[in-house]
Amino acid sequence: MDGDLEEIARADLIEREPCPRCGASPGSVCRGNSGVVAVDHHTGRYAKIPALKAGTSPDKSAS
Repeated sequence: MDGDLEEIARADLIEREPCPRCGASPGSVCRGNSGVVAVDHHTGRYAKIPALKAGTSPDKSAS
């Protein structure tokens, strides 16, 4: 169950940043060229969050 909460926390962190690839605004999901919701967030959004880029979980990086 904690794994699900970590995934939600990660998604919240990612969606706080705008997407440089598709132009999704903060709080919005990424979309493909056709406008369909992307299965996963675009990589550019991950790169803006040091804790995710380093491969650590969000709550571990805060301490």
